[in-house]
Amino acid sequence: MRRWYIDGRMSTEAQERPIRLLIIEDNPDTREYLRACLDDPHLELTLAADGREGLAAIWRERPDAVLLDWMLPGLSGAEVCRQVREDPSLASVAIVVLSVSSDPGLIQQALEAGADDWVRKPFESRELKARIAARVRGRRQEPSSAGPAPAQDSTEAMRQLWEMLPHGLLLVGGDGRIQMANRRACELLGREAASLPGLSAQEALPGESARAFLASLDAARPGTRVEGDLTVIRPGGGTIELSAFCQLGEGAGEARAVILRDVSKERRLIGELQQTRTFLETLVDTSVDAIIAVDTKGNIILFNKGAERILGYTAEEVIRRIPVTRLYPPGVAKEIMVTLRQGPGRLTSSRKEIIAKNGEVIPIQLTAWILFENGREVGTAGTFQDLRERLGIERKLSQAQEKLLKTEKQAMIAELAGATAHELNQPLTSVLGYAELARRKLGNADECRRILDIIVQETERMAEIVRKIGHLTRYETKSYVGGQRIMDLDRSSEPKE
Repeated sequence: MRRWYIDGRMSTEAQERPIRLLIIEDNPDTREYLRACLDDPHLELTLAADGREGLAAIWRERPDAVLLDWMLPGLSGAEVCRQVREDPSLASVAIVVLSVSSDPGLIQQALEAGADDWVRKPFESRELKARIAARVRGRRQEPSSAGPAPAQDSTEAMRQLWEMLPHGLLLVGGDGRIQMANRRACELLGREAASLPGLSAQEALPGESARAFLASLDAARPGTRVEGDLTVIRPGGGTIELSAFCQLGEGAGEARAVILRDVSKERRLIGELQQTRTFLETLVDTSVDAIIAVDTKGNIILFNKGAERILGYTAEEVIRRIPVTRLYPPGVAKEIMVTLRQGPGRLTSSRKEIIAKNGEVIPIQLTAWILFENGREVGTAGTFQDLRERLGIERKLSQAQEKLLKTEKQAMIAELAGATAHELNQPLTSVLGYAELARRKLGNADECRRILDIIVQETERMAEIVRKIGHLTRYETKSYVGGQRIMDLDRSSEPKE
C-alpha cells in the first residue's frame, strides 16, 4: 500500500515507509526549529550545516527529498540544485527551496536550476509537509532515464508560484505592456484578470506618482533596482497606496517583474502616529511644568518650554550639550537615580532643589520615572514645578497667621485686664474708705494714725496698679529677678500712638 501526506495527513497514495528528508540549513537555530517542526514518525530527518556537507549527504544517503536554504555560504543553493540535477542517479530526489524571499527573479532562478518548489518563510508546518510529500510523489511518478530528468514547464510552474505570492505582481514587457498579472495584482488595481494582459503599464497604473515610477523604470540601467510609493486611481473610484519594486535584469529590453504591496493601512497608521506625536509634542511644549528627559548616559534629550522658562536655558543650549547632573546641587542627581532604581522605578512629588542658568537655587517639587523599552532601561524622565511662588505665599500666610494670633492675644489681655480691674476696684474702694474713716475718728493718736497712713498709701498704690491693668492694650515685658521677664504694666497701659 502507498501513502502520501496531504495537508499534513497521510493519504493512501503514498508509500508506507517514511520519507527520507535532508535539511540543508546553515543557521543552527533555524536548523533546530525545522527539526522540531518536521518531527513526525512519517519523516526520517537528516541535517546538514552547509552546501558541501549537504551535497555529500545527498550522494551518500540518497534521500527522497531535500529541504534547501537558497542563501547558503560557500556552495550556494543554486549550485547544489545544479549538481543534483546533473547526476542521473539522483533524478528522483525532490528539491524544495525554503527562503524568506518572494523575489520572482530568485524563484525563476531556482526553478531553472532544478528546484521543484519554493516555500516562503515563515511557513505553516502542515503545508510544508504536504508540499514535500507532493514533490516526492511527482518525482517518483516521472519515468527514469539514463540522462537528466525531463525539465519542468518552468513557465507554468512560475505562474503557479506567482499566484501564491501575498503581493501583486505585474510582468511588464519591453514594449511597456502588461504580459501577465497575478490574482493579487488584479485585486489591488480593482480590475478583472482578463483586462490587464495587453494593457499598457500607464493605463494599468494611473496617477502622477505611478507615471513617475514607470518613467524611472524606463530610464534605469540594467541590473539596477527601482522602487517607489504609488497612489493609484482605481477604475471603480477611490485610490490605493502601493509600494512598487522592480529588480531589472542585466539585458536591455527584458520583461520586468514589478511587485506591488498594499501599504494603505501602513500609510494611514503612519498618519495617525504622526498626529499623535504632534499632539504629544504640543502637550509637552505647552505644559506649565518643566519636563526633562535624559538617556542612560545622563545626556539631556528633551527640554520643554516650561524648563526653559524656569531655568533660563534654551533647549538648544542643553540638549546633548549639558549633562543633567549640572542642573542639580552636587550629589542630588545620583541620589534621585539610586532612589528610582532601588524603589518601584518612580519618584512622586519629592521636594528637591535645582540650579538655574544664573546660579539661583530653585526649590522644586519633582516627579521622576525610569523609561523602559522592551524591558530594557533606555532613559529617565522627570517633571517638576517651581515652588518659589508657592513658598512665598506660604511665608506671607504664616506671617499673617502670627500677626492675627498676636492681635487676638492682645485683645484677650485687654478683656482680661478690664475684668480684673473691675473686680479688684470694689474691695479696694472699701478698704480705702474705711481706712480714711478710722483715721478721722482716732484723732491725733500718733501710732494708729501712722499705721492708717501706711494702709491708705498702699491701698492707693494698689488702686493705681488696678487702673493700669484696666488700661492694658498690648503685651510688653521687662527684665526681672534671675533673668526672667515679666509684664511691663507702664508700657503696656500707655495709650497707642
